[in-house]
Amino acid sequence: MNRLFTVAIATTLFLALTPMASLCEGTNPHVQNTSSDKRKSLIMEPGLLHNSAAARAVERAREDKINRLDHEGSQALMIGDYPASARAYRALVPLFTSDICYQEDLAYALVGMGRKADALRELHNAFYSQGRNLYTSGRDIKGYATYALLEDEAGNWKEAVLAYNLAGAYGQAHGTWAKTDNDGWPNIDIVFAADKPQPVLLDAAAHAVIGTQSWSTTKITSTNDGYNHGYDQEIADLQRAVTLEPKWSTGWFYLGVALKRAQRYQQAVDAFNRVISLAGTDKKLVAETNDEMRYAVWMVSRARHEGAQSAGISTSHAPAP
Repeated sequence: MNRLFTVAIATTLFLALTPMASLCEGTNPHVQNTSSDKRKSLIMEPGLLHNSAAARAVERAREDKINRLDHEGSQALMIGDYPASARAYRALVPLFTSDICYQEDLAYALVGMGRKADALRELHNAFYSQGRNLYTSGRDIKGYATYALLEDEAGNWKEAVLAYNLAGAYGQAHGTWAKTDNDGWPNIDIVFAADKPQPVLLDAAAHAVIGTQSWSTTKITSTNDGYNHGYDQEIADLQRAVTLEPKWSTGWFYLGVALKRAQRYQQAVDAFNRVISLAGTDKKLVAETNDEMRYAVWMVSRARHEGAQSAGISTSHAPAP
């Protein structure tokens, strides 16, 4: 009796263990693999290993291509080589579909080439693609302001107003008016109504926003005239703003800051003096302008002192700021 019981137990254990043995060998397709068994089969199967390595190689090649084109496009855009930048970003757009940032950069390059209708089409397609709209696309200040400028120039006033009022911290974000002091600087806080066209002022404001959001972090010092030409495009946008609105003190302020950063100190002083003459009772703007102007004035005085010395004329030392 005991012997029969023992044989029965042994037979049961053998039958129970048999599927597990066949599972480890990969011969029982009706038994679900464990995570460990899946890893083993992947390692043991040459075809799967090859396919995985090939997939990784393809992904690495794609990432390398994106990084290369991104570098080429951004560098070309920075130095004003807009055709080269547009070529790079056109190649990038289909490779990077999860974000519309490269479509925006392509639009900036097209604007630089004077192809504003093409730029507007790129931005419109970007903002309204894949079920998005201006509210849900969540773009940055420069993207919205550029779109507002192009829509206004195309005569689409209401769309331009909506885009400008969504221009980040300078406008209305998802229905809530949000202002910022921009690290203590004056606000570009012009608000537009859809039923009251002010195209000239909107164009000026859009150019100013684009200029302030485009300030280059690359310092170009090896120039014959001593200026930093990394700010040329920003200065051009801000000059366009004050040309459209000559009495706009805030626009002159940001132009002065850009000129100072570009080491064009006398021009910066002239712009700051214009701010003070236009600011009226805006004490905050006047105070910030004086702070910004102090260094520019000192640099102008220093340059005159050094010029006089090189000409052999004795002068007193330039005062420190």
